[in-house]
Amino acid sequence: MSKAVRCMLFIFALGSSLSIAQSRPHLSLPMPSSDGINRAQPFDRKVPDPAVYAGNVYFVWGAEKPVTLSTIVNARYLPYSRDNDRKTHTFEWYKANHPEWIVYTSDRKTPAWGFTYPTGNSMALDITNPAVRTFYWDTFVAPYLAAGYKAMAFDNVDLANWDKRSGHFDAQGNWVKQFNGDKIDSAYVLSVLEWMEYLTARLHALDIVVAANITFPVNHPELLPAMRKLVDVVDIWGDEQGFTDHSDALFVDAVWQRKFDFIRSLPADKFHWAINEMSAKHLADARPEQMDWAAANYYLYRERGSLLTVCGEQEYGVYLDAPVLHVDLGHPLAPPVHDESGVWTRAYSKGLVAVNPASKIEATLKLGKGIWVDSHGQEHSGKVILRPNTAVMLLLKGT
Repeated sequence: MSKAVRCMLFIFALGSSLSIAQSRPHLSLPMPSSDGINRAQPFDRKVPDPAVYAGNVYFVWGAEKPVTLSTIVNARYLPYSRDNDRKTHTFEWYKANHPEWIVYTSDRKTPAWGFTYPTGNSMALDITNPAVRTFYWDTFVAPYLAAGYKAMAFDNVDLANWDKRSGHFDAQGNWVKQFNGDKIDSAYVLSVLEWMEYLTARLHALDIVVAANITFPVNHPELLPAMRKLVDVVDIWGDEQGFTDHSDALFVDAVWQRKFDFIRSLPADKFHWAINEMSAKHLADARPEQMDWAAANYYLYRERGSLLTVCGEQEYGVYLDAPVLHVDLGHPLAPPVHDESGVWTRAYSKGLVAVNPASKIEATLKLGKGIWVDSHGQEHSGKVILRPNTAVMLLLKGT
């Protein structure tokens, strides 16, 4: 199927999805600072004292308690389309109690496992089934709402059918085909949109904030209209890829441009939380260039609702700090601009940020008058040479 045909199918699917005639919850995040880097915390199971968040963290994803500080919104974690109760709700349990809820791959034998863990497989749920939706709400969502959580965080929302879902058997044992089993499938996209709209509508009716970790379709631009609709549905877009994408490869060239353009197209008050995992296991061992890349890209696109996390590989649950997170350029004075050398820059009240997203082309940044100091204390005047896929944050000396 060509990309043009796929795009037409997705536009049709978007037009067919549920309308979002729902009010936003009255509860909102404390408005982050207009200056510097505002952060979010992924999980807090190893954070003994939330006082360390003061002035830095505004949102906790996967909080162990519904309330810690009045200045922070704590969200309870849930996988968005799988049953994480791997000890009780096994394949055998579903087979015995709800066989028609089991989603299989195209061979009609293999369950479409959501994730595989050392402790067992995580059952993928048929999110199109009204009975499953009721079960998911009553079993997973409702207990956390009763505990006092005012925000819910749904993980691994993806418009691509990585689980290779195909269909299920009905109560009479007849095969019901739902999807083609391919990674890109307009019917699957529609099912994800409708499921997230269902959850959001119910939660907003109770004044609950909705956050979702939604995977950006890096190599599938035809999914961008659906991605935009999905991001618009929720209150906080958790962006686990950031601009490092969990590796040394980084987002560069056309992929960088698509991601940057998408983020900048969002309303200025949209909450966007980017997680930039370093290629090192621990943040303390990360390359300075990669940390600069994460922070500088944040400064390039940031608006008031932009939040950032920089960490090692899946280094979640512990409060991390680093000098780069305290680089305070002030507040933005203008939108980002692209110059003839290929550098993207943005002026701030105390300095400027510059990003070279090209993977092979070196760029030259011309500086204004004065002495400029980068995040490592090195002084520059006249110009700065930016190697391919590097970035720099510069403070004007004396400001």
